[in-house]
Amino acid sequence: SSGINAEYGGLSSSSWCYPGPAVPEAGILVHGLSLDGARWDGNNVVEALPGKQVTPLPEIHFLPTQDVRSSGMEYECPVYRTQERCGELNESGVSANFITSVRLCSEQPPSHWVTRGLAIICQTED
Repeated sequence: SSGINAEYGGLSSSSWCYPGPAVPEAGILVHGLSLDGARWDGNNVVEALPGKQVTPLPEIHFLPTQDVRSSGMEYECPVYRTQERCGELNESGVSANFITSVRLCSEQPPSHWVTRGLAIICQTED
């Protein structure tokens, strides 16, 4: 591990469409990601609605950090390029489709979301 992590600076429902807020002084704003297996209610990851397996995420402000501390009920959600989630393994044994993980607030324990296979997807099949 490189010792460098990405911690999100917040998900904002006020920035659902482009153009988003002003460019931050630190970090980057990422939009166009989707949750596969749940939805974002503005504060937490919650169960997906019937028939809505994939739901859009609002813009995420990523901040580079050296030391990330968990603040309780958070799920370390994997981020994949595609919904397929698998890919050729690289030299370190990690799927080439895996990008990083993002800690998302939840009222459920992480095991709940692991069981459901929750992930963030960059490119959906839709």
